[in-house]
Amino acid sequence: MSEPVNASKLLEAHEYLFIAEVCQVTRKSRGGVYDDFKAGRLTPLKIGGKTVVRSTEVRRYLDNLPVADFAKGHADVAA
Repeated sequence: MSEPVNASKLLEAHEYLFIAEVCQVTRKSRGGVYDDFKAGRLTPLKIGGKTVVRSTEVRRYLDNLPVADFAKGHADVAA
């Protein structure tokens, strides 16, 4: 298993994140990140042939995730 990543430090240290770093920060698979691109939840950029995402974009994405509701004994998303 890979070393745990400190998401806040990674987001603060870099203006742009590579796909692998976005996967680490969001804890999503590569396919899940690309699904977010297709759905318009994240905006990919190309720099020198590499796909990157602005760290501010990833922070916005994380800040706008729905809150889980554990009151019912399972993780329903609060409306």
